[in-house]
Amino acid sequence: MWVLAPLLLLPIIEIGLFVTLGAWLGLWLTLAIVVLTGFFGAYLIRSQGVNALGQLQSARTNLQNPLSPIANGLMSVVAGVLLMLPGFFTDTLGLVLLIPPVRRAIISGVSSRMMIRPTNRGFAEDATHWTDPMHPRGKATGDIIDGDYYEVQPASRAVPGAAGTTKH
Repeated sequence: MWVLAPLLLLPIIEIGLFVTLGAWLGLWLTLAIVVLTGFFGAYLIRSQGVNALGQLQSARTNLQNPLSPIANGLMSVVAGVLLMLPGFFTDTLGLVLLIPPVRRAIISGVSSRMMIRPTNRGFAEDATHWTDPMHPRGKATGDIIDGDYYEVQPASRAVPGAAGTTKH
């Protein structure tokens, strides 16, 4: 129920701000602000999305932690979406998300509440390091199956005369 409260309060806040600020600013200035922030939000999503992908690629090639570029890119996209929504309250929230200290504070606040547990999804030097991501706490399950495989070609791609194939 508490999740629905912001969704119900947001239109009420926006309508109240439109009426109050619209009477103070006038119709045309109010509409100009709403349209310009919408265009700025669309521009922000496009430019910052490409910028975030470049930062992510750079972090990957330099073997750095990619979480910071991902978080900053996500914050830019959220800011752009908030700016695209018509209304003064969402525009204010979008502009606040563009301030670097605010962005860093939000990212550090969210990351401090997250628990990241690295897992090794494969073999290390010995078989005891095998982890199963579906197993509680990712502990070694001991269910290791060793085997060999070979590829079987479909009949249409089989080489004529090869072992196990026949001509029709």
